[in-house]
Amino acid sequence: MTYSTEKTIQWEDRTEQLIKKSCIQLNFAIMVDYTHGTIFRVNPSEHSTGIWASQKMLGELEMTEQMREFVSVALEQSRNFLTP
Repeated sequence: MTYSTEKTIQWEDRTEQLIKKSCIQLNFAIMVDYTHGTIFRVNPSEHSTGIWASQKMLGELEMTEQMREFVSVALEQSRNFLTP
């Protein structure tokens, strides 16, 4: 996904500057090996949180619509990998 952000910075001399950034976000779908349980951890220096999510939860999670669409497709496609 690509997106832009804007943030106004106030410097010590009380001047303000608008900072604009263009971002590329890479998202990965992975398969999880449950042999050692279902507990997982995210690296706190790279992520603020990690959760197990379901389609029903998507409306409650704080994310952009573009990210919500990505997660929805990933969850739908993951059904192909579930064992009966």
